[in-house]
Amino acid sequence: MIIDIFITVFIIATLLCIFLKIKQGSVPFLDKIQKAIFSTINMPVISNTQNIPEKKIVYEPLPETFPIDIHNFIKTGISGLYDIPPMFRYLAFDSVDTINVLLMQAYSLVGNFPKTQLTPEQLCFHQSHPDIREYTYLLYHPYTPTGKIAKYPYSIHFHNNQSFYSGTCLFGTIYHLVDGRIGKIRIMRWYNGILYTVNCAIKRNALQVIKIEKSDNGEQKTLYNFNAK
Repeated sequence: MIIDIFITVFIIATLLCIFLKIKQGSVPFLDKIQKAIFSTINMPVISNTQNIPEKKIVYEPLPETFPIDIHNFIKTGISGLYDIPPMFRYLAFDSVDTINVLLMQAYSLVGNFPKTQLTPEQLCFHQSHPDIREYTYLLYHPYTPTGKIAKYPYSIHFHNNQSFYSGTCLFGTIYHLVDGRIGKIRIMRWYNGILYTVNCAIKRNALQVIKIEKSDNGEQKTLYNFNAK
């Protein structure tokens, strides 16, 4: 009779351990009982982690205001770096006038800023070396890691096909908002061994220069700061 009672308790305890681990997760006290019981009869311990489903990322749909031109260009919808074919190069050309306006603004704000202008013909769309990205291309990253729409779903990196040591090297990145408008621009200009950086963003409902910095032999200096006015 004692043996029958032991067997009954054994079965009830085993079923209770399995049920609670599956239903509620890990229970330290019952874990010890389960391991002791299962080790006695040489059975593997059931891990509750096997029953936790992976959290799936739900991506927000892009709004109707998202540029149809980008949809037509990135037909796969896959994030990444894309070379820009001739039929879509107007996506970069359309920003040239805006870049020139900002360069002139930088020149007016900082007297020793090198006077510079960019033309569509100067933009390079061919990568000269696999490991060097000194050309004009598009970066498409419409979502954050959690599936939310990114503030800047795509950006265009531009380069005027001049070496860093030529004295006329001009490059940077144009960041577009979800409706296609330019949200910010970063312009880099090499001149006489000095790197000038012009950061531009929307202030007072207009895209304008907000900061100008220069780096000379590793020493960085702020030449203009919109927020310091």
